[in-house]
Amino acid sequence: MDNEKKYLSCADCGVMNCALRNGTYPEFCPTVALTEEEINEITKLYTNNRVNKKVAVAAAEVEDNVIKLRKSKIVTGINR
Repeated sequence: MDNEKKYLSCADCGVMNCALRNGTYPEFCPTVALTEEEINEITKLYTNNRVNKKVAVAAAEVEDNVIKLRKSKIVTGINR
C-alpha cells in the first residue's frame, strides 16, 4: 500500500445513523464532532435555499432507493 492518506467522507459511510444520532459511527465520521448549533446551521443551509433543498431531497431519494436495492439483493441472494 502506498503512503497516501485516504480521506473518507459521508459518501463512504454505510452506517446511515447521522439523522438519529443514537448509535455507533465510523472513525472518520464528522457528525459526532458537530454541536447542535452547527447541525442546526447546516440544516438551515439546506432548508432555506430552494436549490440546495431540491438537490438534498433528490440525493436522499436516490440513497433510499440504493439501500432498498441492496437489501433486496441480500434477501433474494443476488450478489451482482
